[in-house]
Amino acid sequence: MRLKLLLLLACDFLLVGALSAQEIKLPRCGTDEYHEGVQDEKSLQQRAHLEEFTRLQSFKTQKEFIGSKYIIPVVVHVVHNGGQDSISYEQVLSEFTVLFNNFRKVPGTQGFGGGIDTHIEFSLATKDPQGNPHSGVTYTRHPLSAMHARNDNLALKSLIRWDTTKYFNVWVVRKIEGGVAGYAQFPWMDGPATDGVVVENRVFGSIGTSETPVSITTHEFGHWLNLFHPFQGSCGTNNCTNSGDAVCDTPPVLDQEFKIVFRRLNSCTNDSPDMADAPRNYMDYLTDYNLANFFTKGQAARMWAVLENPSFVRRHKLWQESNLRATGTGKYGPPKAYFWANKLQTCVGFPVTFIDYSRNQPTEYQWTFPGGEPSTSTEVNPTVVYKRPGKYGATLVVKNLSGISDTFSVQDFITVIDTTYSLPFSEGFENITFPPANWLIEDPDGLARDAGTITWRRRAVGMPGSSAGSAQMRFFIYNDYNQKDGLITPPLDFSKTRNAALIFTRAYTPLFHEAAAEQVGGIQVPRSFLRLYTDTLSIQVSTDCGATWQEIWRKGGIALMTTRNAPRTNTRGEGGEFSSIAPNEWKQDTLDLSQFVGRANVRIKFEAINGFGNHLYIDGIRVDTVKYNLVGISRDLITKNLVVAPNPFSGATTLRFDLIQRAQVKVEILDMNGRIVDTLPPTIYSPGEKTIELTLDKPRGIYFARIWINDEFVTKKLIKY
Repeated sequence: MRLKLLLLLACDFLLVGALSAQEIKLPRCGTDEYHEGVQDEKSLQQRAHLEEFTRLQSFKTQKEFIGSKYIIPVVVHVVHNGGQDSISYEQVLSEFTVLFNNFRKVPGTQGFGGGIDTHIEFSLATKDPQGNPHSGVTYTRHPLSAMHARNDNLALKSLIRWDTTKYFNVWVVRKIEGGVAGYAQFPWMDGPATDGVVVENRVFGSIGTSETPVSITTHEFGHWLNLFHPFQGSCGTNNCTNSGDAVCDTPPVLDQEFKIVFRRLNSCTNDSPDMADAPRNYMDYLTDYNLANFFTKGQAARMWAVLENPSFVRRHKLWQESNLRATGTGKYGPPKAYFWANKLQTCVGFPVTFIDYSRNQPTEYQWTFPGGEPSTSTEVNPTVVYKRPGKYGATLVVKNLSGISDTFSVQDFITVIDTTYSLPFSEGFENITFPPANWLIEDPDGLARDAGTITWRRRAVGMPGSSAGSAQMRFFIYNDYNQKDGLITPPLDFSKTRNAALIFTRAYTPLFHEAAAEQVGGIQVPRSFLRLYTDTLSIQVSTDCGATWQEIWRKGGIALMTTRNAPRTNTRGEGGEFSSIAPNEWKQDTLDLSQFVGRANVRIKFEAINGFGNHLYIDGIRVDTVKYNLVGISRDLITKNLVVAPNPFSGATTLRFDLIQRAQVKVEILDMNGRIVDTLPPTIYSPGEKTIELTLDKPRGIYFARIWINDEFVTKKLIKY
């Protein structure tokens, strides 16, 4: 492992991605110079303590928190030369919008990537250290507006600095010598006089001198919260907890190369499971920082750990209620209203939940829903029903303890439909209009970025002899790992049938990729080792017009594959696209939908989960009234239908099945809302007839047993009396 202290403190002297290819140079961390002589024993001890504290934490995804749990007061010091580099207050505010979108993973914005909501918010101070009203932005005219990170760091920060135990200090300058865009100080470094972040004004905010709303400031703030680069220590060791960036869900990266987002790379193969590089991570180096869009769960846990550790006063004290009051931040600063909804298309009479994403902790809400019931609300996340079809807008006015209010309004935000299709229902994507009438594409990342055109689309290729079109997910060019894009049917009426089944045809293959080291646009791209890039298809059903979904089928990688051989790129990473489909490369699947019989409004979602593999095609979708017993389990795994008897039962029942080959079996018990209430751990079974006793220590009612056999499952209805 090549981990050095000199490479740990803000190795983010980033070359700006907006430079032309000729101007781009290999990134120079610059930390060797900047931190010369700061390898003090106290800092080393503090770092060791923080690493141990982080390893002992057991943070979850913090789903129990709604909104921002950690609000951090910030003061911005603009150091300028009296020219255009004296950036406006509006430009400063625009950066706080970018930070909020990125750290909170806000839907409908560039920050909505495949990662996690960190529940961290940065709030511009409205009080100075003496408690007087202040804008939170200081302006200092000085020659150090052009500075050198190593030689001028202390001098710059001594020009003006607020108490670092009360404020997160950010210095915005005209230029950092040596092609540097920004740098940060890690929390474990001793030296309160220099704690904070320095960035150039061309990468701060989204207007004015900022070239684009890039994520470099987000990157620096990540370092300030104890995140390293994914290339820290190169590929590191097999122990991800104390190697590299010490985060197990960020793939290790060989070197600090600027990544081209739409090129496949798997620069390290010692991680298990072996994962390809994920260049859209905020902490990596990109040629285009507009395309960074996620933090992982492991990275969020590292940030939460340093904020929760009382030993690190310059992080822990900042977000405490008393300090928010003293600095005029959080609920004591001006709010900024924003909202989203759990679904943007609904059916007449079905609820829509509006979700508050306002900044600075509003304490009062006034919603207005023209055409909705209720038409107004004071709840944080209200639920609204629309009784007529059409397009509807909404308005939110928020207010907090600052006494200031803010309004956010949007027109034609919710689409309400009243069309329900009877069975049998079919769609072959013959019409060039896509999506078909009353179908819905769920494309969360495409709501804010041009790259969002990479989602479901019609392709003029279909099942041989019966179809001229299909629905295609372009995984081959979709390098945004874990993004989920849904293709959703119109509402279907299951109330007049006794049986129901979904039949559809798919064509898919993963991709083997291997590329040699090469120069691309003047940038040295390291060799990408041979790797199988795979994607996943999940099929889900909703009986409340898309408010909640129950997964009934999932396949990925080799299991989803419908052809014998996966295409392979050449050593330059070229080729391998699955675009010409032979007749024998289509496979039909049949899923039992009888558990949804009797429902008047059923929607089916084909959810594509991205792994940057190869194209997926769906065709010949049919919802029929024929009875099918088999659900999702391949006939080469099981010879007899799964049986649960007795059913209904009072205390225990028995699951019986007959395996034709060795397989892993796991059982999950779900309640009526699709929540898992009990699990039997996975067990390897040899071929033959098997029985599993199911003891349900739950109240009387209807449950579902989801039986996984390898990576496929069947769902059985359970009735306990």
